[in-house]
Amino acid sequence: MENTKLRVTVVCVTYNHEKYIAQALDGILMQKTNFDFEVLVGDDASTDKTPEIVREYAKKHPDIIKPVLRRKNIGAAKNSIDLYKRVKTEYVAICDGDDYWSDPYKLQKQVNFLDKHKDYGLCFSKVKMFYEDHPRKIEIIPNDKFIKNFFKKGYLTASDLLKYNFIAPVSVVWRWKFKDGLPKWYNEHLTPGDLCMHLVHSRDSKIGLINEVTAAYRRQKNGVWYVAVQDYNKIYKKYGIDMLEMISAIIKYYNGAYLDETKSYARYLFNKILDIAINEDDFYLYNQVLKKHIKLYDIVFNQLSVPYKKTIRHKFINVIARCLLLPKPYGKR
Repeated sequence: MENTKLRVTVVCVTYNHEKYIAQALDGILMQKTNFDFEVLVGDDASTDKTPEIVREYAKKHPDIIKPVLRRKNIGAAKNSIDLYKRVKTEYVAICDGDDYWSDPYKLQKQVNFLDKHKDYGLCFSKVKMFYEDHPRKIEIIPNDKFIKNFFKKGYLTASDLLKYNFIAPVSVVWRWKFKDGLPKWYNEHLTPGDLCMHLVHSRDSKIGLINEVTAAYRRQKNGVWYVAVQDYNKIYKKYGIDMLEMISAIIKYYNGAYLDETKSYARYLFNKILDIAINEDDFYLYNQVLKKHIKLYDIVFNQLSVPYKKTIRHKFINVIARCLLLPKPYGKR
């Protein structure tokens, strides 16, 4: 018999989080709600005790904790996508295995808000961001300056989000659009995946803010986005093509909405990637943009103004000219 009170699915992606996963699950289980929720815990073939801990929690809370324990590592993106495909509820929340919720009424507050405001596609809250290797360094995001500058109209939109990704995944609840399955275009190469989902759910909807700290977001020195803060070029070099693929998918999904903002985002990414290719004599990176992802290139390139297309062409020619002078031929890394 279908549980009609089941309204929220919490997606928990975890890998080698034995130090943190209990805190993450405890923060979810302490939620006080007038509805039922489930937790899909996707362990990506951890090599530590994370799977054992997840099994213990599932045994104690079989109606809530639904473990998906993988035998082979598939990566965080594929892990998330597989869990999203299992969602059948009205709302989806996120709590990765190294983050946690601190407010026992987090889910109830957000569901109440979305129930009351049908024109909102998602809502998020403030979070405490702390650093694993600097325990005294704590930030509240978004901070009061952000709220003052961006929240003047009482809500946020995709236009704001395209300027700055201000939503910590651990804080969000989406009004789930894909109960019948994810669209075919959604894949593991859309980076950042959380930003893509935020943009999808705010295409025709507003974004709400619960102006309270309800969760904690852990930054670790080996984490992808912690490294990004130290040197964004490393991230653009490694994930820049996937970031372009994400924004091209959003451009198609938006079907002309927020065109100025998506063009601006695309221009920024193209500039960063090409500048890296030029500065580092990286013909392979250039080749990825122009050949391996030619469809993506066309989608984004056709959104640009004529003067800017000339600038892009000039950069392409510069890359080719420089790389032809290299003593060794380019190849796969």
